[in-house]
Amino acid sequence: MNTRLIQQIDIWSPGGQRNVDKLSLTNFYGYKFDGGVGYVDYTLIGIQGELYYSGNVEVPSNIIQQWGADDNIIWDYVATTLGLILVK
Repeated sequence: MNTRLIQQIDIWSPGGQRNVDKLSLTNFYGYKFDGGVGYVDYTLIGIQGELYYSGNVEVPSNIIQQWGADDNIIWDYVATTLGLILVK
């Protein structure tokens, strides 16, 4: 699992408020570097490693076209879109 630390936040879960401090990008798909969009699946992970919330983010073509040898632009885009702060 491709995981990075985030600034800890509280999220709602069926069991009540939970603290999460990790973001995992689990799947990249739909991108073709041809001007179309792509998608990234993500999971928010609790401080004890619990998987609390999963979803996906649409990544616009201008971000995909800048994607190079590393995934930093994807991480930054997903974190910003979700209102999260990556701990570097």
